Amino acid sequence: MQNWSLRSIAHVIATFAIATTVLFVADSTSRSPPVAAAPAVASTLSVSDYMLVVHGPKGLHSQIKEAVTGSGPADDKAWKALKARATTIVYLADLVLARAKPEKGDAASWKSKVGEYQKVALALAKAAVAKGSEDIKTEVGKLSKMCEGCHKAHK
Repeated sequence: MQNWSLRSIAHVIATFAIATTVLFVADSTSRSPPVAAAPAVASTLSVSDYMLVVHGPKGLHSQIKEAVTGSGPADDKAWKALKARATTIVYLADLVLARAKPEKGDAASWKSKVGEYQKVALALAKAAVAKGSEDIKTEVGKLSKMCEGCHKAHK
């Protein structure tokens, strides 16, 4: 029997959450209402959870970077997946980062850095909607460079 660490369990849960979000977003014909308990459960997400899901080894950020290598996504299905991932980053940044308190450092700095991050994430999502491979590469690069400044001040 495999010995599961808390991080492994969190990774499995986060992966499941991403997969269900992507499937929900991708299925534009779905007319079912959202689950009423979702906001209550989502409010338990931490900055660490966000980092695991978005910037972890197989996170959304890495998946987007991989999708735009070379000439970019191969077909409409790949573009839809990229758009869903980018949109999920924007949504989670608003849901988690914008509402979180920093581990260290002052709240004004946190708010400023998160605001900058959200602008870049939104630009990334807009580039994905417009199917602009080069713009996506630019925004993904900007997102990557933002990590050090925020971690230095707040982690």
